Amino acid sequence: MGFDYNIDLGDLLVNFRKGKNQNTEGILLQTRINGKQAALDFKNINNWLREAHKILCEIFKHLTEGELYESFK
Repeated sequence: MGFDYNIDLGDLLVNFRKGKNQNTEGILLQTRINGKQAALDFKNINNWLREAHKILCEIFKHLTEGELYESFK
C-alpha cells in the first residue's frame, strides 16, 4: 500500500509492505521524495538534500513516536 503527495520539494512517497527479519514478520515503511527538475549545481542540490532530509526525519519521528522511536536510539 502506498501514498504519494505533491509537496514543494517534489513528490513525497510513503509505502508500506510486509517484511521479514530472520523469522519475524513485520511492516516495512519506506519514505522518499522525488525532486522536481532543477538547475544542477552544488548549492541547489545541497539545499534540496538538506530540506528533504529534514522533512523525512520529521515524518519518521511522528510515525514512530514514543517507545518505538526510543528503540532506534
